Amino acid sequence: AEVSEPTVVRFCRAVGCEGFQDFKLALAQQLASSPSIGQIAVTDSAAKRVEFYGFGASAAVAFDAQHRFFRLQLATAAYSDPHLQNMSATSLSPDDVVVAFSQSGRTKALLDSIALVKARGAKVIALAPSQSPVADAATIPITIDVEEDIQIYTPLSSRIAHLAVIDVLAIGVAQQKGPQLEEHLQQLQKNLDSLRVK
Repeated sequence: AEVSEPTVVRFCRAVGCEGFQDFKLALAQQLASSPSIGQIAVTDSAAKRVEFYGFGASAAVAFDAQHRFFRLQLATAAYSDPHLQNMSATSLSPDDVVVAFSQSGRTKALLDSIALVKARGAKVIALAPSQSPVADAATIPITIDVEEDIQIYTPLSSRIAHLAVIDVLAIGVAQQKGPQLEEHLQQLQKNLDSLRVK
């Protein structure tokens, strides 16, 4: 949106949310309960495999994304080790997709993995800052420009922004899959409930 972080927080409060995290949750709930919003056509293609790559703080986002998409009955994996990413990339086909996360957009090992993925004919969706090497290398860049207040700590704002985008993408995939996915998710929840102490 090319606005400052305080502007985003003010907007979230103006629409009745406590902050960006609360807004993200409310938006995801609204999209999930309103299938006509952001509808993806059933003719849109889906990947055979979806793999998530990230290093450092971006690794946590990659593993969270893998968990969300795994629940949607997709073959998924997440890798934060350069050797495993390279082995994964070498085994991909043109029907597969890699989602690469980079808060800096300049991680050399991630760029090497992206090159291998593209050499195999697979698609790369990258969540990275605009005009960064990672965004430029992607088949489909989703640019996220967030300035962190303090660089010496783990970047928080960009991680939240990446997670928000993953939520939106997961909702889109869920909408595409239709009612049969809802039955699966209900069964999944029922099975998880059996693992909890009452």
